[in-house]
Amino acid sequence: MHWSRPARAPGALYCAPTGDEVNIDAAIVGIGCSKFGRRLPDSQLRLAAVAFKDALADAGLQRSDVDGLSIHLGWPLGVDYDRIAEGFGLDIRYVNQSWLHGRFVTNALQHAALAVSAGLAGVVACVTAVSFTRERGFLGGPGDIEGNREDGGTHGEAPPYGLTAPAGGAAIAMQRYTHLYGATSDQLAAVPIAMRNHALTNPRAIMKEPLTLAAHQSARMVVDPLRLFDCCLIAQPWFSSHVATAREICARNLSA
Repeated sequence: MHWSRPARAPGALYCAPTGDEVNIDAAIVGIGCSKFGRRLPDSQLRLAAVAFKDALADAGLQRSDVDGLSIHLGWPLGVDYDRIAEGFGLDIRYVNQSWLHGRFVTNALQHAALAVSAGLAGVVACVTAVSFTRERGFLGGPGDIEGNREDGGTHGEAPPYGLTAPAGGAAIAMQRYTHLYGATSDQLAAVPIAMRNHALTNPRAIMKEPLTLAAHQSARMVVDPLRLFDCCLIAQPWFSSHVATAREICARNLSA
């Protein structure tokens, strides 16, 4: 895969190709995850170790092969890179850490791909170790530091109106959508119903029963027009994926 670095002329609104290219030589070679659950007794670090070891086994790698870390979400919801490196006994020469939201996990993968392609590391472990149930005080209410920012939170939270949780911002967006396009709550139900059907195919899923339209419509309102099943389940997921170059994998296969 090639990435062309664009050049922007002064005042230009678009970037024109320059011909300079970066060769992206990277692949996800192993994936692992812990069990899913709510209020699990194990720490973030312990469950992250389970996901990390599963990814190693999936990739056919050893712990000593990993020389880079890309952390999706650090403290207080997640685990910082130094704790993971020390706890897992890793000797790393490249690290990336962000404090982003769940939907930005691709950022960790992008940094890992760039790192191995640039020769900064041979194998980078991308780790997400987050607990939303242990740190419930950070999600909405007076303890939600992000949601109470002066200009509001990045999910559309609006503290002056009492909306300091992600569902509040999503509700405002949905109200706008229904105003513009006439969508109804029972039409919106198609989304969580489809997501539940997907979950039923995963043996690790938390929710094991089908979701019906009647159950959706009878559930309590969280923030109008969002009902209970329109909001995501607060759970504790841990994932790890290992990114390596094709050259790295070939070299290890030849030496095996």
